[in-house]
Amino acid sequence: MKPAAAFPRDATRPGGRHPHCSTCRRAYRAGQRDAARDRRYRSRYGLTADQVDQVRADQHYRCAVCGRHEDQLPHGLVVDHDHVSGLVRGLLCSTCNALLGLARDSAAVLAAAQHYLHRAAEAAATVDTDNRGTG
Repeated sequence: MKPAAAFPRDATRPGGRHPHCSTCRRAYRAGQRDAARDRRYRSRYGLTADQVDQVRADQHYRCAVCGRHEDQLPHGLVVDHDHVSGLVRGLLCSTCNALLGLARDSAAVLAAAQHYLHRAAEAAATVDTDNRGTG
């Protein structure tokens, strides 16, 4: 039998204590979180939480675009999926997932943005080279 101190106080219950000890309550809540996570992945993406965890392992716990490790991310990795087919493409950090969304999942838009950045870098290098010669 566990001591009364193992059971959290609960003024709404007869005897003033919760009927389950703190350890059992923590274990129950952890199980509830796992079940809720599994339901969320099943309903949104048709995957189990175990399948998502396998994708995480396959990607070495890194964003499939930028390669940042999930330990460096405030919200971990998120599931990226094709909004037309519903197929899961991989796991991304929130920043890269937003990047794809803002580009409307268009490879052409992303290629144009890449070209734009390269042109800007070349122009900046030219300006920098010109400024060195005038000093």
